[in-house]
Amino acid sequence: MKHNVKALIATALSYGLAIPLQADDISAREAWRLASTYMLCHVSGCGGTKEPVARGTFWEVPVLFGYAGSPHGSIHIDRATGLITYSYAGHRYPTVSPKQLAQEEYDLYIATKSNQVAGSSRLSAASPHFS
Repeated sequence: MKHNVKALIATALSYGLAIPLQADDISAREAWRLASTYMLCHVSGCGGTKEPVARGTFWEVPVLFGYAGSPHGSIHIDRATGLITYSYAGHRYPTVSPKQLAQEEYDLYIATKSNQVAGSSRLSAASPHFS
């Protein structure tokens, strides 16, 4: 049963995170999705991204940081390769491919689910009100 659930999740993620077969097919929508996922996995879980702006060979996706949405530079996505880069205030974040980012997002999802299950087990063991 566990393998069926894992296969179902992997299938759903692969369809939801479809990476273009041709790198030059990276659209503004795909660039925004990649930048938003990158923001969550590498920069911060608080904040977001604005609409991508085409800048020659790459997409520039402005980063909004924190609750107030303060501008913090831009994530760059190469339109030919899909490579994702970001640096701000002298700090360079990892450069990743769309495939690497999809794996990181999946790993984060699995870790979150594992923590939720572990947390609910502790609650039910600690108090009969949570069982």
